[in-house]
Amino acid sequence: MNNIFVLDKYEKKEVAKNFDRLNKLKYSAVEPTAFTERGLYMLATIIKSPLATNTTLSIVETRYCT
Repeated sequence: MNNIFVLDKYEKKEVAKNFDRLNKLKYSAVEPTAFTERGLYMLATIIKSPLATNTTLSIVETRYCT
């Protein structure tokens, strides 16, 4: 199972449109990569920092508990 993927041009445009802090992304020639939820969880267990753990829990709670 792949836990990271490359956004296509449409997805990149949507991300740049919906998140102001990523506005510069629309001018980038590189297609961005993103982690799946499982990939974020795996990364947090490797990093083992409170911030990584809290971020992952927030994502999972937002996805499955609302």
